[in-house]
Amino acid sequence: WMKEMQDYLGVNLDITWNNINYREWGDITNVYMASGEFDDVFIARDLYQITDLGKAGLLVELSQYSNITPYYNKWLDSNNNKAKIILDGEHYYQFAEGEQGFHWGNQQVPIYRQDAFEANGIKIPETQDEFYEAAKRIKEIYPESYPIGSGISSGDNNYNAASMFFLVNKTFRTFYYDGENYVFPPVDNKEAYYKTLEFGNKLYTEGLLDPEYRTHTGDQGIEYMLNGRHFMVPGFWTGESGRVNNAGVDTNVKWAYAPRPLSYKGELGWKPGSQWEGYKLLGGSGSVISSKSKYIELLVKMLDYQYSDEMVSLVNWGIEGITYNIVDGKKQFIDEILDNPAPRSAIEPYGMITSATNFTGIRAPDERQAWSGVFKQIPVFAEGKFFFYPDIWKFTNDYERGHDSVFPNEIAPPINLTTDEMDQRANIVTPLETEINEAVMSFVSGRKSLAEFDAWVDSLKNIADYEALKAMYNEKYDAAESAAQ
Repeated sequence: WMKEMQDYLGVNLDITWNNINYREWGDITNVYMASGEFDDVFIARDLYQITDLGKAGLLVELSQYSNITPYYNKWLDSNNNKAKIILDGEHYYQFAEGEQGFHWGNQQVPIYRQDAFEANGIKIPETQDEFYEAAKRIKEIYPESYPIGSGISSGDNNYNAASMFFLVNKTFRTFYYDGENYVFPPVDNKEAYYKTLEFGNKLYTEGLLDPEYRTHTGDQGIEYMLNGRHFMVPGFWTGESGRVNNAGVDTNVKWAYAPRPLSYKGELGWKPGSQWEGYKLLGGSGSVISSKSKYIELLVKMLDYQYSDEMVSLVNWGIEGITYNIVDGKKQFIDEILDNPAPRSAIEPYGMITSATNFTGIRAPDERQAWSGVFKQIPVFAEGKFFFYPDIWKFTNDYERGHDSVFPNEIAPPINLTTDEMDQRANIVTPLETEINEAVMSFVSGRKSLAEFDAWVDSLKNIADYEALKAMYNEKYDAAESAAQ
């Protein structure tokens, strides 16, 4: 990296790196950003705070240097990216965290105990009803189990074992963009919302859904997948595949991914966390430059170069002949990495960001093909058979109709709120989120009867003015669409 940067910039570099433990990064960064005493370059973590610091004159405003940022410009000009980092007219202050993708697959994928399903002749489910029947059959064969668990995605979030079915049924727990408008789903998607809670309640009350689906830790989720407590996980992060398959070599435990089941209507639902085709800026954290630096133009060029194809390849794939080779015209990691039971651990000594433990202080974007490429073969089920697939992200693109299954909220044109609007949003969302989290859990567990659902929906208008927030979101969206045109 240093050699490439020195060659590109035409100078010798002497950089002092201040490394922060990743687990402590959030807390330390909050204190650091409040101090106002900044290094030449640092990673800032919040768009609103970055903008406030920039408007206060503490950060370099980057639009004035657009003539020397050719690489970053191509990212800004793609996928509404510029709008994600601008809160103040045309001014922006960060080289935002980015991802380069090649399709519309995702990495939160249903996974099943392949060995148990095969041994007992149980069909891998293709619909929500078949999912229930498979869980019921597993419970009959393994009565001490809770067939359905959350894997590593427990907690009050959108990806635990119960919440995943909101997306399957083309709705969401709380406010979201549906492809045309922002909606409040308990009211605007009332039938789908009810059907999802009804399905979760059936799984829970029949002992098919683990009562700990919201509370177990990630390590406990892995343990339950290995010890016979769980046999089905509606959304399992593909990066953890090795922990449940390689760990099961001696115990004959085998897990395989499959397309998510169709909805209660038999329709293709939505998948979370999809990769994008092309360049994607995340719009939250990013690298910024202190306005007090003596080397502003040099640093602008340095950070810009991180968005070049050369640097993206370097930090994600490493060096040809050392960490990867070209096979059939495509990059492929060396056997030492691919054959390792924990391939990310094998990458770590090389310092590439694809190890998921090394994050460069001056961070280049992720190249998603490299992140999926660390896994040699992933066991999957589709078209009536088990087989291996070389790229699990692409598997969900290929077998879930690509863009058709993308959650629209994730690709909505960005809307940015003023400080006053942020306060208004918080005053509405906070009490509603608290109520929704509690009610969803209560309906699923049966502590609140589904007969109360209509009354509960009616009561939400007394908690906060969700119609006002919907109106604000949609007004902002319409304005963003008009500006884009």
